[in-house]
Amino acid sequence: MQRENEVDTMLEMYSEEELNVLEKHIENYFGPFRNVLHEIASPDIHVDVCIVEPTPERNYYTLVTMGMGAHFMSVPEELAEYRLERAELVISLPDYWKIDSSEEKWFWPIGWLKMLARLPVAEDSWLGWGHTVANPGGVPFAADTGLSGSILLSPGQFPQEASVCRLPDGGEINFYAVVPLYAEEMEFKCRNGADALMELFGEGEDAIPPLPLDPERKNVCAESKKQYRIRPEDIKPLLTDWDGPEGCLATDRITVDGCPVGYCYRQRPDAGDDLWDSGWRFTAGDESDEYMDDPEHSGIFSLNSICNADPEIMPLLRAPYGSAFYRDENGAFCQAEPWDEACGNGEDCGEGNCVEEEKAESRSVGERTVSAPRKFLLGQDDIAVLESLEDDSSGYYGQMLGYLDEFLKRGVEEGRFTETEAGEALDIALWYSYACNNLDDYDHYYMTTQWMPPSEKNAGGCGTWYYRYSCALMYCSRLEEALEYAEKGLMEEPDYPWGYLQAAKLRCHFGDKEGALAAVERGLELVPGDFEFLTLKREIGEGRTLEDMEYHYISPENDRQLQEGELSDSTGKLRAIAGIRCDQKGLTRIKELFESYGWTADSPYCTFFFKVRGTELEGMFRMNEAALSKLDYSRLWAQKESVTQEDNMIRKGKDGSVYQLCGVIFDGDYSAELIYCQEGSDRTMQVRVQPMRLN
Repeated sequence: MQRENEVDTMLEMYSEEELNVLEKHIENYFGPFRNVLHEIASPDIHVDVCIVEPTPERNYYTLVTMGMGAHFMSVPEELAEYRLERAELVISLPDYWKIDSSEEKWFWPIGWLKMLARLPVAEDSWLGWGHTVANPGGVPFAADTGLSGSILLSPGQFPQEASVCRLPDGGEINFYAVVPLYAEEMEFKCRNGADALMELFGEGEDAIPPLPLDPERKNVCAESKKQYRIRPEDIKPLLTDWDGPEGCLATDRITVDGCPVGYCYRQRPDAGDDLWDSGWRFTAGDESDEYMDDPEHSGIFSLNSICNADPEIMPLLRAPYGSAFYRDENGAFCQAEPWDEACGNGEDCGEGNCVEEEKAESRSVGERTVSAPRKFLLGQDDIAVLESLEDDSSGYYGQMLGYLDEFLKRGVEEGRFTETEAGEALDIALWYSYACNNLDDYDHYYMTTQWMPPSEKNAGGCGTWYYRYSCALMYCSRLEEALEYAEKGLMEEPDYPWGYLQAAKLRCHFGDKEGALAAVERGLELVPGDFEFLTLKREIGEGRTLEDMEYHYISPENDRQLQEGELSDSTGKLRAIAGIRCDQKGLTRIKELFESYGWTADSPYCTFFFKVRGTELEGMFRMNEAALSKLDYSRLWAQKESVTQEDNMIRKGKDGSVYQLCGVIFDGDYSAELIYCQEGSDRTMQVRVQPMRLN
């Protein structure tokens, strides 16, 4: 049986009236567009790319996103009056560019536009004028260019009115030009500002135009290169499990002179910089004040580069903001006094006790006053409602999430707190993660991983926060991070028993059986005779896998029924567990089955391109790579052959119009959704295909 229906999603999208105004604005100021690269699968916002063809006046393509501005970005409160919450992006490409090609050398500007458009959603942050974003790892966008990041500027080659689209309700959509940069240019901008960088591009006949894109253009900061101790080609990928911002600052004493790190600290990045800045600052420890005051003596690097210079810093990197470390006389790192972000140092500032001042209602930073973090937003009545929904039923946990969403929406609308305060509140994070984790599926574990980071600064001493975040990271296959946060939780609250349960499982997975058993014993001291700890102790001795250790229920009777196959909901639990650990061989085999390219993993799903009878299709596996790697190859092969057979390539709508197959979404139960696009319009049709059964 197949079921046809028009696409109906819960995505953040423009209203029809807003979309009409936006399309007219693009046509009036950027040029008419007949071709739109429609997005087939959209997990959060729907991002299309309008293609404005070259003209005699503008001999280049202009690509404009359409959909990013449906999302309201988390702009700092002090900038609220400037109406920067909504944006779209523009990039110009030379007239020879192969817009329709999926090869990396041609496709990367489109992929980069879509990634940037989604960044504010994924990071709960914002993008605006002058912001820079580096390609992960600082890797060049393609083999034929050294460009590896970008800056957002005003679309200066177009009329000034192109910069802002005013909507009927008074809202504004800001347009920013995406200008690709070299790593040295990124570093220069971060030290000296966007205006200073633009001056280096020059004016008049000798100018080096940043747009339209030239993959081989001159690096305007090439002459300022230093003779770094480690050559770029010798840098090894040491920091393979880091998925946060990768930028950091380091002095020339480390990167040029080759000294080991002697002192380092982590400060919270400024608003807007948190997309690239990890907050880490590395020094040799012997720099004078005069040396540190000269910006030419330091630079911006990827964390991986500094790990190559001094690998011993790697265990420190997941320390929270405010942490500081120094090397003792034996060369070992020791924890220093916390780095005080209000004072700018880790010592007594001479203005009284810093710790006591942080307890005040607000504190002054420069010329503005910043409210102290609000750790708790829920009232007693709200907590009573949430506690009434604590039950083994997934429906009640869903209601719990619904209550929290409505509470936050109402609170922001009524001005009782801001969205930023809601994201940082400890009580909201604890209830939110509790509901999501108990729903026990990949999508909700992923939601936990997206929600929790802003509240970490308020989680000190709360083992529950670290336990729940670690569990979600584990179910999203971020196992190294899960272990790091489990261990942090033990340090934050040594008497919280369930942190030892989580740490024991992960220690065992990474080969530390002795440490795992020690954690179990400590847990049994805190909760003597506990069923979970006793079961885990037995399974560690038996050499069971992490998935085996997770295939349990807390209740002994429910667990017995699960192990003996008496429960009907075991399939859902198995699917959740499948997302924990990736089988690389299985994943490679499935990628090869589809001859996939343009692969994007775990964002939150896996997307790619593949070809059928010469037609390029966009594919999505509605799961992470770990779960994908466990799918049955034979069933997936049969499903692929079925959905891509010739009579599925074309369908007719109810009005007789023709639709071409343009995408396929595969689900974990081996069902699929076929996405069809109507030629000459943005209309789509979606057809559900039931799972294939093999004899």
